[in-house]
Formats: sequence, structure tokens, C-alpha cells
Amino acid sequence: PREFFQHSLDNYTPMLALLFGMSTGNSRRDLEKITCKDYQDHQSVYLATAVAHDVLLRCSTRYPLHFQHVIHELLESQQVSNHFRELFSAMRLSLGRCTSDKKRCKAIVQYLLHEIKVRAY
Repeated sequence: PREFFQHSLDNYTPMLALLFGMSTGNSRRDLEKITCKDYQDHQSVYLATAVAHDVLLRCSTRYPLHFQHVIHELLESQQVSNHFRELFSAMRLSLGRCTSDKKRCKAIVQYLLHEIKVRAY
């Protein structure tokens, strides 16, 4: 998480600035408070905003962003179950093999076409 925090500080995009301003009411970020250990509330708000930024951007991109890579590494190091990984992958919070909605929809349609038999009365 510290790596992601530093990455979001170094890559302050206009969308991140907008989200930060909307969540705090401040038009500018106070780097002294955000990076100082004495102001953990400011760090929490900034980190939550940075996560929201990456989650929103992930909805419109076809490639994983920094947050998704960090979460993937955390899931790998914690050795969580495959169901938990698939849940995070489906929510596009982590890397996964089947994260494409279009690919998943096609697979479901193909399964239904193959398995459902309609008979005439």
C-alpha cells in the first residue's frame, strides 16, 4: 500500500484532483499533512480518493492500473482462496484471467445455447 500511496502522490492527475476536491472540499492538497505521520486522517482520505480514482478509470480502460497490480500482489502474498480472487477479479479490483465482461457474456450465451434444449409441444 505504501508503494501505491507514493505512486498516487507522484501521479496527481486532474481526475484525482477533482475527486480529492469533491471529497474534502479543498481545492488543493496539503502535501505536508498528507505525507506526515501525525495526520493519518488526511492520509486515509487521500488514499481512499486515489483508490476511487483507479477504480473509476479501470471501468473505461482495457488494461489494469497500478492499484489492481498492488491488490494482485497482496492477494498472492496472503494466499487467499480462488473464490476470493475471482470475486476481486469480477469486480475489476485485481488482475484475473476472466475479467472481460464481453468474454464472460459470450461464454454464458454459448453455454446456454449448448445446454438448453427447446422442444415443440
